[in-house]
Amino acid sequence: MPEKFLNRLFEEELKEKENPVNIKFIIKSSSMLKDWESQLKEISHQLGMIFTLKSKDGYVELSTAKKDNVYRFEDIQQAVNDKDDLCVLLGYTEDGEQKIINLIKNTHWLIAGTTGGGKSNLIDVMLCSIFTAGKDNVFLHLFDPKKVGLKYYERYKNVRYSCEDNLMEAQLVSCLQEMNTRNNLFAKLGYTDIEKYNENESNKLGYQLIIVEEFAHFDKKSAFAKMLKKLLEQGRSSGFRIFVITQYPSIDIIPNTLKTNMPNRICLPVADGTASKVVLDIVDMRATKPGEIVLKNDREYTFVKVPMLESKEKIVGDERCI
Repeated sequence: MPEKFLNRLFEEELKEKENPVNIKFIIKSSSMLKDWESQLKEISHQLGMIFTLKSKDGYVELSTAKKDNVYRFEDIQQAVNDKDDLCVLLGYTEDGEQKIINLIKNTHWLIAGTTGGGKSNLIDVMLCSIFTAGKDNVFLHLFDPKKVGLKYYERYKNVRYSCEDNLMEAQLVSCLQEMNTRNNLFAKLGYTDIEKYNENESNKLGYQLIIVEEFAHFDKKSAFAKMLKKLLEQGRSSGFRIFVITQYPSIDIIPNTLKTNMPNRICLPVADGTASKVVLDIVDMRATKPGEIVLKNDREYTFVKVPMLESKEKIVGDERCI
Protein backbone atom coordinates (compact mmCIF):
# COMPACT_ATOMS: atom_id res chain seq x y z
CA MET A 1 0.00 0.00 0.00
CA PRO A 2 2.65 2.66 0.87
CA GLU A 3 4.72 1.99 -2.26
CA LYS A 4 1.70 2.12 -4.60
CA PHE A 5 0.30 5.29 -3.08
CA LEU A 6 3.65 7.10 -2.90
CA ASN A 7 4.46 6.32 -6.51
CA ARG A 8 1.17 7.91 -7.55
CA LEU A 9 1.78 10.79 -5.15
CA PHE A 10 5.16 11.44 -6.71
CA GLU A 11 3.93 11.24 -10.29
CA GLU A 12 0.59 13.02 -10.02
CA GLU A 13 0.53 15.26 -6.98
CA LEU A 14 3.99 16.62 -6.26
CA LYS A 15 6.43 16.26 -9.11
CA GLU A 16 4.69 18.78 -11.34
CA LYS A 17 4.16 21.39 -8.64
CA GLU A 18 6.66 24.22 -8.59
CA ASN A 19 6.32 24.85 -4.89
CA PRO A 20 4.75 21.82 -3.16
CA VAL A 21 4.60 23.21 0.36
CA ASN A 22 2.34 22.27 3.28
CA ILE A 23 0.25 19.62 1.54
CA LYS A 24 -1.58 17.17 3.76
CA PHE A 25 -2.97 13.73 2.83
CA ILE A 26 -5.09 11.46 5.00
CA ILE A 27 -5.00 7.85 3.82
CA LYS A 28 -6.80 4.80 5.13
CA SER A 29 -4.12 2.15 5.59
CA SER A 30 -3.48 -1.08 7.45
CA SER A 31 0.29 -0.79 6.92
CA MET A 32 2.63 -0.09 9.82
CA LEU A 33 4.05 3.41 10.17
CA LYS A 34 7.59 2.08 9.72
CA ASP A 35 6.60 0.76 6.26
CA TRP A 36 5.55 4.26 5.23
CA GLU A 37 8.74 5.76 6.67
CA SER A 38 11.01 3.42 4.72
CA GLN A 39 9.20 4.18 1.45
CA LEU A 40 9.38 7.94 2.05
CA LYS A 41 13.17 8.13 2.26
CA GLU A 42 13.76 7.98 -1.50
CA ILE A 43 10.91 10.27 -2.49
CA SER A 44 12.03 12.78 0.15
CA HIS A 45 15.48 12.89 -1.41
CA GLN A 46 14.11 13.21 -4.97
CA LEU A 47 11.80 16.10 -4.13
CA GLY A 48 13.99 17.91 -1.63
CA MET A 49 11.16 17.79 0.88
CA ILE A 50 10.44 16.85 4.45
CA PHE A 51 7.58 14.45 5.23
CA THR A 52 5.96 13.96 8.61
CA LEU A 53 3.74 11.02 9.49
CA LYS A 54 1.06 10.38 12.07
CA SER A 55 -1.03 7.25 12.49
CA LYS A 56 -4.38 6.89 14.25
CA ASP A 57 -7.38 4.57 14.05
CA GLY A 58 -6.36 2.95 10.79
CA TYR A 59 -5.48 6.19 9.00
CA VAL A 60 -2.13 7.70 8.10
CA GLU A 61 -1.74 11.48 7.97
CA LEU A 62 1.05 12.55 5.62
CA SER A 63 2.20 16.18 5.65
CA THR A 64 4.81 17.75 3.37
CA ALA A 65 7.04 20.80 3.38
CA LYS A 66 9.95 21.98 1.26
CA LYS A 67 13.28 21.84 3.06
CA ASP A 68 13.64 25.58 2.50
CA ASN A 69 10.57 26.00 4.74
CA VAL A 70 11.79 23.74 7.52
CA TYR A 71 13.53 24.53 10.80
CA ARG A 72 16.36 22.14 11.46
CA PHE A 73 17.45 21.43 15.01
CA GLU A 74 20.71 23.25 14.25
CA ASP A 75 18.86 26.38 13.07
CA ILE A 76 17.17 26.80 16.43
CA GLN A 77 20.38 26.07 18.34
CA GLN A 78 22.24 28.73 16.40
CA ALA A 79 19.49 31.31 16.90
CA VAL A 80 19.09 31.02 20.68
CA ASN A 81 22.25 29.49 22.16
CA ASP A 82 24.15 32.78 22.33
CA LYS A 83 21.32 34.67 24.02
CA ASP A 84 21.82 35.59 27.67
CA ASP A 85 18.13 35.92 28.43
CA LEU A 86 15.34 33.39 28.06
CA CYS A 87 14.50 33.66 24.37
CA VAL A 88 12.36 31.74 21.89
CA LEU A 89 12.53 31.71 18.11
CA LEU A 90 9.24 32.24 16.30
CA GLY A 91 10.17 32.44 12.62
CA TYR A 92 11.00 35.00 9.95
CA THR A 93 9.50 38.39 9.21
CA GLU A 94 8.52 39.51 5.72
CA ASP A 95 12.00 41.11 5.46
CA GLY A 96 13.67 37.76 6.15
CA GLU A 97 14.80 38.70 9.66
CA GLN A 98 14.61 36.17 12.47
CA LYS A 99 11.95 36.98 15.03
CA ILE A 100 13.21 36.14 18.51
CA ILE A 101 11.19 36.94 21.62
CA ASN A 102 12.68 37.62 25.05
CA LEU A 103 10.35 36.00 27.58
CA ILE A 104 11.86 37.83 30.53
CA LYS A 105 10.68 41.14 29.10
CA ASN A 106 7.55 39.81 27.35
CA THR A 107 5.56 38.02 29.99
CA HIS A 108 2.14 36.53 29.28
CA TRP A 109 0.82 35.34 25.90
CA LEU A 110 -2.45 34.52 24.19
CA ILE A 111 -2.05 32.17 21.20
CA ALA A 112 -4.99 31.26 18.94
CA GLY A 113 -5.44 29.31 15.73
CA THR A 114 -7.79 26.83 14.10
CA THR A 115 -7.00 23.16 13.49
CA GLY A 116 -4.47 22.84 10.68
CA GLY A 117 -3.27 26.43 11.03
CA GLY A 118 0.16 25.53 12.39
CA LYS A 119 -0.46 26.05 16.10
CA SER A 120 1.12 22.76 17.21
CA ASN A 121 4.20 23.37 15.08
CA LEU A 122 4.58 26.88 16.53
CA ILE A 123 4.47 25.50 20.08
CA ASP A 124 7.03 22.83 19.14
CA VAL A 125 9.38 25.48 17.71
CA MET A 126 9.04 27.62 20.84
CA LEU A 127 9.59 24.70 23.21
CA CYS A 128 12.56 23.43 21.23
CA SER A 129 14.05 26.93 21.53
CA ILE A 130 13.88 26.57 25.29
CA PHE A 131 15.25 23.03 25.38
CA THR A 132 18.10 23.59 22.93
CA ALA A 133 19.20 26.75 24.74
CA GLY A 134 19.79 24.55 27.79
CA LYS A 135 18.78 27.18 30.32
CA ASP A 136 18.96 25.61 33.76
CA ASN A 137 16.84 28.33 35.34
CA VAL A 138 13.55 27.33 33.72
CA PHE A 139 10.78 25.01 34.92
CA LEU A 140 7.86 24.14 32.64
CA HIS A 141 4.31 23.37 33.72
CA LEU A 142 2.41 21.79 30.83
CA PHE A 143 -1.39 21.50 30.99
CA ASP A 144 -2.73 19.33 28.19
CA PRO A 145 -6.42 18.42 28.49
CA LYS A 146 -6.34 17.16 24.87
CA LYS A 147 -3.73 14.62 26.05
CA VAL A 148 -1.79 14.84 22.79
CA GLY A 149 -0.18 18.19 22.01
CA LEU A 150 2.33 18.48 24.85
CA LYS A 151 2.74 14.91 26.06
CA TYR A 152 6.00 14.42 24.15
CA TYR A 153 7.79 16.86 26.46
CA GLU A 154 7.02 15.15 29.76
CA ARG A 155 10.23 13.11 29.30
CA TYR A 156 12.44 16.09 30.13
CA LYS A 157 13.67 17.07 33.55
CA ASN A 158 12.30 20.33 34.93
CA VAL A 159 8.97 19.55 33.23
CA ARG A 160 5.74 18.75 35.00
CA TYR A 161 2.98 17.49 32.71
CA SER A 162 -0.66 16.82 33.54
CA CYS A 163 -3.76 16.13 31.47
CA GLU A 164 -6.47 15.01 33.91
CA ASP A 165 -8.69 17.68 35.45
CA ASN A 166 -7.92 16.87 39.09
CA LEU A 167 -4.17 16.68 38.45
CA MET A 168 -4.14 19.90 36.43
CA GLU A 169 -5.96 21.70 39.23
CA ALA A 170 -3.53 20.34 41.84
CA GLN A 171 -0.58 21.38 39.70
CA LEU A 172 -1.90 24.93 39.37
CA VAL A 173 -2.41 25.08 43.15
CA SER A 174 1.31 24.35 43.55
CA CYS A 175 2.10 27.17 41.11
CA LEU A 176 0.04 29.59 43.19
CA GLN A 177 1.82 28.46 46.34
CA GLU A 178 5.20 29.04 44.69
CA MET A 179 4.11 32.48 43.54
CA ASN A 180 3.00 33.45 47.05
CA THR A 181 6.21 32.09 48.59
CA ARG A 182 8.32 34.13 46.22
CA ASN A 183 6.30 37.31 46.64
CA ASN A 184 6.56 37.02 50.42
CA LEU A 185 10.32 36.51 50.12
CA PHE A 186 10.70 39.58 47.90
CA ALA A 187 8.64 41.70 50.31
CA LYS A 188 10.76 40.56 53.25
CA LEU A 189 14.04 41.40 51.48
CA GLY A 190 12.83 44.61 49.87
CA TYR A 191 12.78 43.50 46.22
CA THR A 192 10.04 44.31 43.72
CA ASP A 193 10.55 41.40 41.32
CA ILE A 194 12.60 38.33 40.40
CA GLU A 195 15.04 40.33 38.30
CA LYS A 196 16.02 42.58 41.23
CA TYR A 197 16.25 39.56 43.53
CA ASN A 198 18.52 37.59 41.15
CA GLU A 199 20.78 40.63 40.64
CA ASN A 200 21.55 40.82 44.35
CA GLU A 201 21.19 37.33 45.80
CA SER A 202 23.44 34.29 45.34
CA ASN A 203 20.55 31.81 45.60
CA LYS A 204 19.04 32.54 42.20
CA LEU A 205 15.42 31.76 41.38
CA GLY A 206 14.40 30.26 38.05
CA TYR A 207 11.56 31.19 35.74
CA GLN A 208 8.32 29.20 35.73
CA LEU A 209 6.66 28.74 32.31
CA ILE A 210 3.01 27.70 32.23
CA ILE A 211 1.51 26.43 28.95
CA VAL A 212 -2.22 25.71 28.82
CA GLU A 213 -3.37 23.83 25.70
CA GLU A 214 -6.49 24.01 25.20
CA PHE A 215 -8.01 26.71 27.42
CA ALA A 216 -11.54 26.25 26.06
CA HIS A 217 -11.61 22.94 27.97
CA PHE A 218 -11.95 24.83 31.25
CA ASP A 219 -15.16 26.45 32.37
CA LYS A 220 -14.48 30.12 33.06
CA LYS A 221 -16.09 29.70 36.49
CA SER A 222 -13.94 26.68 37.35
CA ALA A 223 -11.29 26.70 40.07
CA PHE A 224 -8.64 26.22 37.39
CA ALA A 225 -9.70 29.31 35.42
CA LYS A 226 -9.88 31.43 38.59
CA MET A 227 -6.41 30.35 39.71
CA LEU A 228 -4.97 30.98 36.26
CA LYS A 229 -6.45 34.48 36.28
CA LYS A 230 -4.74 35.17 39.60
CA LEU A 231 -1.42 33.94 38.25
CA LEU A 232 -1.81 36.15 35.19
CA GLU A 233 -2.51 39.13 37.44
CA GLN A 234 0.19 38.55 40.04
CA GLY A 235 2.73 36.09 38.65
CA ARG A 236 4.90 38.30 36.44
CA SER A 237 7.06 39.78 39.22
CA SER A 238 7.67 36.34 40.76
CA GLY A 239 8.96 34.85 37.50
CA PHE A 240 5.90 33.21 35.96
CA ARG A 241 5.43 33.38 32.20
CA ILE A 242 2.10 32.08 30.93
CA PHE A 243 0.92 30.92 27.49
CA VAL A 244 -2.82 30.45 27.04
CA ILE A 245 -3.63 28.57 23.83
CA THR A 246 -7.00 28.05 22.18
CA GLN A 247 -8.67 27.08 18.92
CA TYR A 248 -11.74 29.07 19.88
CA PRO A 249 -10.93 32.75 20.46
CA SER A 250 -14.18 34.35 21.53
CA ILE A 251 -15.15 36.67 24.36
CA ASP A 252 -16.91 33.73 25.99
CA ILE A 253 -13.69 31.69 26.07
CA ILE A 254 -11.22 34.57 26.55
CA PRO A 255 -13.06 37.35 28.43
CA ASN A 256 -11.51 40.80 28.58
CA THR A 257 -10.75 40.40 32.27
CA LEU A 258 -8.38 37.58 31.31
CA LYS A 259 -7.11 39.05 28.04
CA THR A 260 -5.95 42.34 29.55
CA ASN A 261 -3.26 40.45 31.45
CA MET A 262 -1.89 38.91 28.23
CA PRO A 263 -0.47 41.89 26.33
CA ASN A 264 1.42 39.69 23.88
CA ARG A 265 -0.67 37.95 21.23
CA ILE A 266 -0.08 35.45 18.45
CA CYS A 267 -2.86 34.87 15.94
CA LEU A 268 -2.60 32.07 13.40
CA PRO A 269 -5.40 31.52 10.85
CA VAL A 270 -8.72 31.64 12.71
CA ALA A 271 -12.34 31.16 11.72
CA ASP A 272 -13.18 34.76 10.81
CA GLY A 273 -12.47 38.43 11.40
CA THR A 274 -14.40 38.42 14.66
CA ALA A 275 -12.12 35.76 16.12
CA SER A 276 -9.08 37.65 14.86
CA LYS A 277 -10.28 40.83 16.53
CA VAL A 278 -10.67 39.02 19.86
CA VAL A 279 -6.99 38.07 19.69
CA LEU A 280 -5.44 41.17 18.12
CA ASP A 281 -7.90 43.93 19.07
CA ILE A 282 -8.06 45.15 15.46
CA VAL A 283 -10.24 44.15 12.52
CA ASP A 284 -8.13 44.53 9.41
CA MET A 285 -5.21 42.21 10.11
CA ARG A 286 -5.39 38.42 9.74
CA ALA A 287 -3.13 35.47 9.07
CA THR A 288 -4.55 33.48 6.16
CA LYS A 289 -2.04 30.69 5.45
CA PRO A 290 -0.97 27.74 7.63
CA GLY A 291 2.23 28.60 9.46
CA GLU A 292 1.66 32.34 9.15
CA ILE A 293 1.13 34.37 12.31
CA VAL A 294 0.31 37.92 13.23
CA LEU A 295 2.35 38.88 16.27
CA LYS A 296 1.19 41.66 18.59
CA ASN A 297 4.11 42.72 20.74
CA ASP A 298 5.07 46.11 22.22
CA ARG A 299 1.88 47.53 20.63
CA GLU A 300 3.22 46.68 17.19
CA TYR A 301 1.91 44.13 14.69
CA THR A 302 4.24 41.90 12.67
CA PHE A 303 3.61 39.15 10.14
CA VAL A 304 5.87 36.17 10.83
CA LYS A 305 6.31 32.91 8.92
CA VAL A 306 6.96 29.89 11.13
CA PRO A 307 8.85 27.13 9.25
CA MET A 308 7.93 23.54 9.98
CA LEU A 309 10.08 21.89 12.65
CA GLU A 310 12.02 19.09 10.99
CA SER A 311 12.12 16.76 13.99
CA LYS A 312 11.69 17.49 17.68
CA GLU A 313 12.97 13.97 18.37
CA LYS A 314 16.50 15.23 17.69
CA ILE A 315 16.64 17.03 21.01
CA VAL A 316 16.16 13.81 23.01
CA GLY A 317 19.15 13.18 25.24
CA ASP A 318 20.93 16.37 24.32
CA GLU A 319 22.99 17.43 27.31
CA ARG A 320 21.77 21.01 26.98
CA CYS A 321 18.15 20.04 27.46
CA ILE A 322 16.73 21.36 30.69
